Amino acid sequence: MNYRITEDLLNVAYKLAPTSDIKFTCTNKDWRGREYQSDLVIIDEENHIGFEVFENEIIAYFFSEHHHFEDYSSSIDEGGPTFVDRMETFLNDLFTCTIRYEKQYKGKTLISERYIFVHEDLTEDCPAGVWVHGLLVRLIPFLRKRIEYKLWKFNAQRGVFVDAT
Repeated sequence: MNYRITEDLLNVAYKLAPTSDIKFTCTNKDWRGREYQSDLVIIDEENHIGFEVFENEIIAYFFSEHHHFEDYSSSIDEGGPTFVDRMETFLNDLFTCTIRYEKQYKGKTLISERYIFVHEDLTEDCPAGVWVHGLLVRLIPFLRKRIEYKLWKFNAQRGVFVDAT
């Protein structure tokens, strides 16, 4: 392990997903094939669930989305949660909430997509925000809008995310 933070996050992951086949690597390759040091943890390979730990940043991967946790690009409130604390909260939400994937179309063109965590009390959170596509097609007034949904929920017995629709 390259970073002590990884051990803390692995303990959280093992607690939340005890039956998952968690894989771990310390040396990884970038898109050019060059090796670099990080701790890559893959919890559900089929659905691309996992996280990568660097010295001062954590990137969480879930389905086709990712989310960065770091404290260096903006100031945090005194006494506020650190990026590690925020990542632990995110992992807890990821494994306990129902995840709703929304894709909005105008005509046949995808114009936005987002992942929403639906908590047991039915409050909703969109941790990575909305991805906006097709800006020009939004100006065409006569195209029909539609939204497609997909739901996922973590199955603790199988150790993977399953379709909950």
